[in-house]
Order: sequence, then C-alpha cells, then structure tokens
Amino acid sequence: MAVADQYDTIGSNLSYYTNPEILSLKQEGFVGKPIFYNGNPFEPAVSGQPDTGSRDSERWIGQTANGDWVVALFNRSDSAKTQSIDFAGILGLSSGGNVHDVWQHTDLGLKTSYSVTLNPHDVSMIRISPKKSDATVNRYEAEVGTFRAGAHFNNDHTGRSGEGFVDRLGAETAGANVVIGVNADKAGTYNLGIRYANATGSASTGSYKVSNVNNATLSSGSFSLPTMTNWDQWGTVNKTVTLAQGLNLITISRNAGDTGGFNLDYIELNNGTPILNGGFETGSIANWTEWHPTGQEASYGVNTSDVKSGSYKLYFYNGTIPFKESVHQAVTVPNGTYTISAAVKLTNNTGAAPNIARMELSGFGGTQINADISSNSAYQTISRTVTVTNGQLDIGFYFDANATYSLQIDDITLTQ
Repeated sequence: MAVADQYDTIGSNLSYYTNPEILSLKQEGFVGKPIFYNGNPFEPAVSGQPDTGSRDSERWIGQTANGDWVVALFNRSDSAKTQSIDFAGILGLSSGGNVHDVWQHTDLGLKTSYSVTLNPHDVSMIRISPKKSDATVNRYEAEVGTFRAGAHFNNDHTGRSGEGFVDRLGAETAGANVVIGVNADKAGTYNLGIRYANATGSASTGSYKVSNVNNATLSSGSFSLPTMTNWDQWGTVNKTVTLAQGLNLITISRNAGDTGGFNLDYIELNNGTPILNGGFETGSIANWTEWHPTGQEASYGVNTSDVKSGSYKLYFYNGTIPFKESVHQAVTVPNGTYTISAAVKLTNNTGAAPNIARMELSGFGGTQINADISSNSAYQTISRTVTVTNGQLDIGFYFDANATYSLQIDDITLTQ
C-alpha cells in the first residue's frame, strides 16, 4: 500500500492509510464482495450499457478466517444517505452479533442490524462477532467464499442461510468448487459439516480438500449427499478433517469423478464442546480433576443410576463420615460472555442443608462466581453467566456435607 498524498497536504488523513484494524484485515487475507441481489451477471450483455442491477455497489460483506463478518457501507452520491444491513437476512446471523466500529475503534454492543447516516462519499466499516449457541462452532457462508470454475451465486431457493448459496456444482461444470479460508486455534481433527441441497432424484457425491498455507494437502476425500424432495430442502453431511494450526483452505468441489449435482449453503467447523466429558458418558471422571482432603477417602463415583440424560452421571456421597469432595475442569475459550449450566440433584436423610453445595466458576479474569445448590427431590438446572477476558475458565463443583448426603451432577454445558 502506498500513501499517495504529499507530506505537506496530507494533514490528519494519514490515519486512514495506517488504520491498524484495516491493515490487520488485509494481513488476515480478508476480501469482501458486494451484496448480490440475484444470480444474474453484473456486466451487461452489451458492452458500455448500465450494469444489470444484480449487485449493491454501496454495501460490501465478507467473512474472516475465524468466522467474523466484516461489513462496509458506502455512500457514492453527492448528498447524505442512510445505509443499513439486516444481519439475519443478509449474513445468516439469526441471533445477531457483537459489533465493533473498525474506523472509530469502538464496541457498539450486541445488534441484529446496523444503520448509519453517511455524508457524501463517506464510508462506515464494522466487524461482527456472531452470537452463537455453541461456542465451538464456526459457520462459513459459501456465497462469500471464492467460487471458481463455473460455480455460481444464486438465491432462487428458500430455506437457505444468509443472502444465497452456490449452485452449478454439477456434471455440466465438472471441477467447479468453492474455497473458504478457516482458522484453527490448534492442529488436530475437526468435524466439518456441509449444508447442501440435492433434488436430482438420487444421491450425489462431492469432494473436499484441506490445504495449509504452503498448499500441502492435509485432508481430502468424498462425501455422499442423499436426495431431497425439492431444491428448497437442505441437509447436512459430516466429515472428520485434519487442520493445521492457523490458516487452512477448505475446498468443496464437484469433480469429474463425482456424480449428480448439489447446491452449497455453508460449511461449519466444530472441534467439540470446550467442556470434555460434561455428561460423564465415558463412565468415569476423565478430563476432570478430583480433590478431597488428605486423610479422607474419595467420596465420589460415576454410575448409571438415576441419570438426567445419557447413560451416566457423577455423584458425591459418603455413607459413614462427614466429607468434602470436589471436581474441576479448566477449559480454553475465546474471550466473550458464556453461560454455564448443569443438571443437579441434592438429597439427604436429615432434611438439613449441607454446609456447602455449589458450582464454582473461576479463572476467567474476574472474581469467582458461585451457584448454590438447594435440596430437591428431582433434578434442577443451575446456571451462571461469566465474561471471559483471559481465554480461560475453570468450572468446578464443591460439596461439604455430613454423612448420607448425596449430590448428583449431569449434563454440564457451556454456551456463548
């Protein structure tokens, strides 16, 4: 990038060239696209004629490799204009997202849409971190990926996510593909969800490939797409893929060796819940750290009796002596606000309350948050919300009680 203004006339405008957040987007490899109104080409059939109206040249969108959205709203006219964007209809963010103003370096809070009045030839640029029900899943819309070799934007079917999808992934365009850049916090295996439509009347197949920044193939294979009743219905198939730490390129193709055809709505990457063994379905306390006082026997177990869901639950119990028992698990999560929930059941033979029965949340960059557990003959759900500022969260359960008290714990979940 070259700063073309003269040193003695640039005044305060240098900041526009050197905005670190704009430069960071470039370093991330971010590229935006104008909003597409339909599948018609932008260029007119006759050279020199007005464009077809299939693109909005004043509203541009795109996704970063970590799943954030970037929106730029322009005013190309000579008078003030208000520009807006609806997050659900255009970006597929049904719950909205946390908005950050890239030019002003300010956080604007959780929004489901954005509107701004722009002066002549002005621009507003925002970055949106999606609000997600599952903090471990990133969704990448195909229509803002790189579609090549005959792959094509369209929005002529319902049920899709976002402004559209990619079609022409069929025999007539063998080799057509979509490339999407994704970021992985660590190297390993991830679940790749592929949302598709196929109404060809029989199962279709497609191909996938994961490459690192050096273009080395990390993972590849094919997938089968069962047929649907019509093109307005969408399904999802899942594959396990290998990713390198950092940037990866995922290519979804309809190659010459594939059969049938399909439309591509989006892909999702899921590396599993941050809480490991949250339902104790391993039949053990694997991934949890247990504690009890020195000299006291361990007073816990995992069994199949009276579970909330699944096959197993954790319990704290000692039938002969007063006891203290605890389990904890530290998880790594992106900074943000999370709700931690658990199904718990506290019973005893005396009717008196235990000394302490609670869920403990700590290590997240703030003061420890506790959720007390009250006696109940049936499972109850407890939950607390925390704001993580250091990328870490410790989730624990602590019980200090007399003999014959029992605390059962199941279905521990974390949502952003």
